[in-house]
Amino acid sequence: MSMPHAVPATSGPLLTIENLSKRFGPLMVLDDVSLTVAEREVIAIIGPSGSGKSTLLRCVNRLEEPASGRVMLGDVEVTARGAKLNAIRRDIGLVFQNFNLYPHLKARDNVSLALRKVIGLSREAARLQAEAALTAVGLEMKFDAYPGELSGGQQQRVGIARAMALNPRLMMFDEPTSALDPELVAGVLGVIKDMKARGMTMLVVTHEMGFAREVADRVIFMDRGKIVEQGHPSRIFGQPESPRLREFLASVLGR
Repeated sequence: MSMPHAVPATSGPLLTIENLSKRFGPLMVLDDVSLTVAEREVIAIIGPSGSGKSTLLRCVNRLEEPASGRVMLGDVEVTARGAKLNAIRRDIGLVFQNFNLYPHLKARDNVSLALRKVIGLSREAARLQAEAALTAVGLEMKFDAYPGELSGGQQQRVGIARAMALNPRLMMFDEPTSALDPELVAGVLGVIKDMKARGMTMLVVTHEMGFAREVADRVIFMDRGKIVEQGHPSRIFGQPESPRLREFLASVLGR
């Protein structure tokens, strides 16, 4: 299974987030968040609902505008005035929990549309690249299927293929399995594991603690808009330091 992907080298961290803050009205959703992500690193972001996890991802690719702070992708300032947002969103893929597919387009066309509109590929080149991306996520038999003919897990894999086909430098996942029936979760998580094996840098907001423990190089626990604790999965799950993280893990793991 081949993935149309090659990560460009950078001299420092691939992603740098500095003092990022964001409010929704009186609510401080992100409170002075700073984080660096190395190339090929996979980070799982965990925490209760409303802790700022999804907003963090959306600020990284400018779907939400931070109130203050800075985001750098390599040596490109994502948050700069006049930043080229189309180029940024090509380099930073984001897969949502609710698929966001065009229901009137076949799987192949859902993937190839961005290749034609964003990158400017010809119809034939976009078709070939879309089919390669769909094959890479195990959908080689579903090129001509409409979203309504696919399971939720298959639809999510089309969404992953659509982001991957643009050959991003960073992939972000916002609760990629939360809208799926339990039996479909493993297939989507398996695709993300394959992407790690191919060297993709990833931020994954997830409530799948077993996945975070197994796949992540680092786990970040967020609460009330702040990064409360971070570290290797074995320490985060085995020896949590903050009372809030211990409380959270007790509630989700039943211990």
